Amino acid sequence: MIKRLLFSCILISVFSFSQAINEKELTGQQASDFLNGASWVRLKEGMRFPSFVKFQEWARPDFQGFVRDFRRMFKLPDQIDFQLIDTFSDETGMTHYRFLETWDGHSVEGAMVIVHTLANQVVSMNGEAFVPSASNQQNLSEAAALPFALHYFGNSVFKWQLPGEEEFIKWETNDPSATFYPKGELVFMAEAGNYFEGIQKLCWKFDVYAHEPMERKYVFVDANDGHIVHTLERIHNADVVGSAVTRYSGTQSFTTDGFGGSFRLRETGRGNGIQTFNLQRGSNYGAAVDFTDADNIWNNVNANEDEVATDAHWGAEKTYDYYLGRHNRNSINNAGFQLKSYVHYNTNYDNAFWDGSRMTYGDGNSFTPLTALDICGHEVTHGLTTFTANLDYSYQSGALNESFSDIFGNSVENYARPSQWSWKIGEDITTNGNGLRNMQSPNGYGDPDTYLGTNW
Repeated sequence: MIKRLLFSCILISVFSFSQAINEKELTGQQASDFLNGASWVRLKEGMRFPSFVKFQEWARPDFQGFVRDFRRMFKLPDQIDFQLIDTFSDETGMTHYRFLETWDGHSVEGAMVIVHTLANQVVSMNGEAFVPSASNQQNLSEAAALPFALHYFGNSVFKWQLPGEEEFIKWETNDPSATFYPKGELVFMAEAGNYFEGIQKLCWKFDVYAHEPMERKYVFVDANDGHIVHTLERIHNADVVGSAVTRYSGTQSFTTDGFGGSFRLRETGRGNGIQTFNLQRGSNYGAAVDFTDADNIWNNVNANEDEVATDAHWGAEKTYDYYLGRHNRNSINNAGFQLKSYVHYNTNYDNAFWDGSRMTYGDGNSFTPLTALDICGHEVTHGLTTFTANLDYSYQSGALNESFSDIFGNSVENYARPSQWSWKIGEDITTNGNGLRNMQSPNGYGDPDTYLGTNW
């Protein structure tokens, strides 16, 4: 009953056309009308096509023909196209195809269409696609647009200005040409990120990483007049003061790398590897070093609290194992993405974050070092969200991004150490064991438990 009511609510809210089909599923003539484009008005500037369509079993179209005739179905402008970026088959036998929308060859930010098939027939499709403004012009080159993006950060020191950080990114990517210096990409972005009401503007998109104060954002510069159309956070963190450490998980088995007569926190057996590094209470990734141990019995309790490094490493392993064992997913991109963790970030830093490429853990101030198992799962899941739904880290999509990380972080904890599991998030680091959030009783921690409910 709950599933049926939820499904009905989704169907009521997703269609945005005057000629929208309101039935839950398309049958017979309805499916034929849809596939022939008779059910939809021609998409014009500012319009979007339906967010969800489902076909009844006897009316499912052939996938190849469906993709071929996509433009005709929706009477799309000639400038719109869709680029296949990912194909994934699940344990139910369904195959899912993800498409990015382009306009004149440029990506349309926030637009993605996913087609779900069974036995090469289309079961349903969902997503969003838009028609950008036809009046967009490019008067600014990439070089001319970049100063507008950098001005947004004020007097920040940037990663590419530090030789050690530039050497680091070349080492980390195994690419001698790699750099933190922003490279522009022409894309379409809605003004102020309002995809459903704002006008899609042609923009230069820059990935800007500031070292101090630490900040990483996508900055969208209007390619016509240089104003900042929108920014998107790349630093994904729990947006709370502190988090937990897993030194309370007891003695655990994990995998390391024999190196130079010693051992370090690296391994290659899971996907493309898991690696954990020591930032030595600094913020320069290029200055990070390996944690090492002479006999591979990591009992490294000391004044620096180096024992928490093994918790981060083990937590990354268990998060990988959870996604592979429970969801048949090979790391966060389903292609073995290498999981890198950086421990002892800065001094008294009360947070942990995913920055779009790696996990980073502070040593805390109000709490102990931030490498708890549920937090490890939380941060890695931010990466998974980047590779799947790619939810903007702002407003409701940002809240969903955080929620999914809490849900799967808690699931990882239940998977890896069920005897110590609870509905709380970050309970290991607080002196009273109450944690930072409680998924069983959100209201008691100042969080909402329903949409638009108390503490919204």
